[in-house]
Amino acid sequence: MGHDSYPNVIYLQADAADPRAVLDAPETRALLGDERRVGIIFHSLAHLMADAPVRASWQMLYDWAAPGSYLSVSGLSEQWTIDPDLRDIAKVYFRANVTGYFRSAAQYRDLLPVWRLTEEGIVDNFYWGLAQPPRLPHLYSYSMMFYK
Repeated sequence: MGHDSYPNVIYLQADAADPRAVLDAPETRALLGDERRVGIIFHSLAHLMADAPVRASWQMLYDWAAPGSYLSVSGLSEQWTIDPDLRDIAKVYFRANVTGYFRSAAQYRDLLPVWRLTEEGIVDNFYWGLAQPPRLPHLYSYSMMFYK
């Protein structure tokens, strides 16, 4: 729903595995008209979803979006399954009944056969866009940008 002070902003909610509720909403059509060249932010969601729903969601987004669109993704790394400190944190999630799908950069890349990876590639989330990235003790998550 829009707000009078921000006519170019809407807030809609959907299941990340099935974004059609947002893509097909009358509010989306009213805001964008026929323009479907968009930037889509899919942050901190993929690691809460199994491969098949992620693939299906990203395919729906790809099919809906126009050429020139971008998909920004962040997701937890495979290190959550092997790094002792991160495994301890993951146990807290599991006790709260939150399932995690911790993936390598190659596994994230394999989820997006139709989107194309930008030249930045798939990088440590903390390194995105930094000429001199800091040296961190853990690889928490990845950031990546794809385009159509």
